[in-house]
Amino acid sequence: MSEEDFANQFGESNAIHNLSVDCNDEYLATYQLSMSKNDGDEYKPVTLRSIVRSIERKL
Repeated sequence: MSEEDFANQFGESNAIHNLSVDCNDEYLATYQLSMSKNDGDEYKPVTLRSIVRSIERKL
C-alpha cells in the first residue's frame, strides 16, 4: 500500500508525514488492527513487528 493509499483510506488528502502525531498514531493503530493476510488469517507477531518497523523507518 502506498503512502497516498494509506492516507486516502482515512479520508486524508495530506501525506502521512504531514499529519499530526496524534492523527498518525490513531490511523496507524487502526491500520495495524485491521491487517490480515489475503486468505483472512492473522499475521504472526514477528511479521506485524516487521511491518511496524518498516512504517517507522518511512516516517
